[in-house]
Amino acid sequence: MNGRPARSGGFTLLELLIGLVLLAITLTIAFAALRFSGRSLERTDALVGDIEEIRVARSVMQRQLAQARPLIHETPQRRMAFRGEPQQLEFVAPVPAQDGRLAGMYHYRLHFVVAANGTQLVLDYQPYIPDGTLDWREGHDSAVLAQGLAGGGFSYFGQARAQEAEEWIEHWPVAEAMPLLVQVQLAHGADRVPWPELVVPLRAHRVR
Repeated sequence: MNGRPARSGGFTLLELLIGLVLLAITLTIAFAALRFSGRSLERTDALVGDIEEIRVARSVMQRQLAQARPLIHETPQRRMAFRGEPQQLEFVAPVPAQDGRLAGMYHYRLHFVVAANGTQLVLDYQPYIPDGTLDWREGHDSAVLAQGLAGGGFSYFGQARAQEAEEWIEHWPVAEAMPLLVQVQLAHGADRVPWPELVVPLRAHRVR
């Protein structure tokens, strides 16, 4: 027999301390992994939401703008219903019915609104009034097409002035014709899905 005392079946204090440290490290790694997984899911949900928002907004703008009509208000000024500005666009187009056919004419307004969560792209709409007595302060419905934007704007391509070449401009000044193309540019924040550029050709341009 040697002189060393026999070891009992329990753990020493040092072994218990090492075990507690290893357990704490394991739990820290596990909680970090859970937080990372949660953030990844949140980012994935945000990504899917951005993509769906872009898809719906592009579809609505493309469909309605492509059907814009070169209508003239029945007023002494004979002003066209289409009005193109950098931050606002007004036009008249038929509203699609549920069976796919085109119903009555509606007056639409696309414009940017500053909100708490960033800039919004809003679509206002109401039945078309030929006499030009249009009032956007009341009597219209609205839909938010995009939100949380960093900015955006509209531009127009066509022959803005007689004897001049077609060009891109921010204000559409022609009273008797619509542009050939309308460009919609939107910008999300740095952590959002970038908006692809949207250019819509207008099917009708001049009053016949």
